[in-house]
Amino acid sequence: MASIVMLEVPKGTEVGIDLSYWNCGPNFVGLKNISPGTHFVCIGRRQLRSAKRGLVFVPEGLSAREITSCHLDHSSRLRNLMEENYPTNKLYILGELQFSFICFLIGQNYDSFEHWKRLVDLICNSDALLKDMPKLFNVFMLVLHFQLQQIPSDFFVDILTASNFLVSVLHVLFTNVQLTEGVNTELKLRSEKFQKYLTSKFGWDFMSEPYEWSPTIVK
Repeated sequence: MASIVMLEVPKGTEVGIDLSYWNCGPNFVGLKNISPGTHFVCIGRRQLRSAKRGLVFVPEGLSAREITSCHLDHSSRLRNLMEENYPTNKLYILGELQFSFICFLIGQNYDSFEHWKRLVDLICNSDALLKDMPKLFNVFMLVLHFQLQQIPSDFFVDILTASNFLVSVLHVLFTNVQLTEGVNTELKLRSEKFQKYLTSKFGWDFMSEPYEWSPTIVK
């Protein structure tokens, strides 16, 4: 077991390691009995920062039809992102997803949460890649499965269910997996299993059309 010495830390300062946090008392000098391996350690008064808004990138030289397709299907954006940043192994994009999730969950960094949401949305809306990269979506659903198990209930209710974000984007993914011809059988089975798990555990309804997809009634 290892120890971390932290001297002269002001009283009341928050210190955390992995998923555990404490407010320091006057006699605090560090942490002990730390198991071997990699750990996330933070110290200080954490605050949630405001979210950053980004612009949608559309490649030059596209026709009007291609631009519309680019907005509806994010496959070209995801493919470009993976080729530019992870040319040797495109599955490393899921490592970025994991890292942003950890920074949000443990570090409570709101920018990381927004980045995590953008990546989830990007992957779920890349239906043209379902046939070309079934392993990416297989592992993505596995990663998301374990991430959801780690989120405290208060975080989950207050943040992740806001505007039904996950229900909406996963509805797109599940629908595309089932309706797209030539999709890998293993991916279809993974999708069905994950959908049933989410419905059973959280009561999410993926059979009904998301509310935001409903037509707007103009009076």
